[in-house]
Amino acid sequence: MLKRIVLENNRHVTVSKFRGKLYVHIRDYFTPEQDSATLQSPDGPTYIPVKGKGIALTLAQWDQLKAIAPAVDAIILKATDPERDTQ
Repeated sequence: MLKRIVLENNRHVTVSKFRGKLYVHIRDYFTPEQDSATLQSPDGPTYIPVKGKGIALTLAQWDQLKAIAPAVDAIILKATDPERDTQ
């Protein structure tokens, strides 16, 4: 893993390399409370991914997601402001 960014408590974005390609992961993680002392490392707590709770994007897919973000924002704005839907 190259870098971890926390979105909220247990949801993180990470960038990693696999077989020479970079991927952007958006995943849910957990840290077992009972074993938290044994899972500590010099870099902080060890996070364990929740199986089936995430997505790995290639850089091309990441770029596509960023490109459509304004369209998604517009849909969200329409959904949260009923007056905009009539215009």
